[in-house]
Amino acid sequence: MVIFDAVRYYFILGRRPEAQARERAIFHQLGEALYLLIFADLGLILFYLVKLGVSPDLFNQILTLISGGKIGLADVFLPLLVGLIAPLALLITPRTARSPWVQSVASLLIIWGNFSMGT
Repeated sequence: MVIFDAVRYYFILGRRPEAQARERAIFHQLGEALYLLIFADLGLILFYLVKLGVSPDLFNQILTLISGGKIGLADVFLPLLVGLIAPLALLITPRTARSPWVQSVASLLIIWGNFSMGT
């Protein structure tokens, strides 16, 4: 949604002042939604880690996959870095927080991080 709205903002609406004011309000709300999505994703990861700590069998299976070379540390940390930490850093920085361009980049990083988790 953020990406489509940024394309509409930059290429379709033009630079009319009344459109810019309305779009800034929309980007403010979309930025807050991105925060919620990032923290929900972090919550799911923490829930998974707690589940891993409670179930010794699951922990042993994961440890076997990592030590056997089927899963590398880059497979674990790259999606976290690209999909959570980098977008959160872009959205927390006050200078870049409400920029449509930065919100689009953060959205693409979140999508890329989530797809890289599945491989």
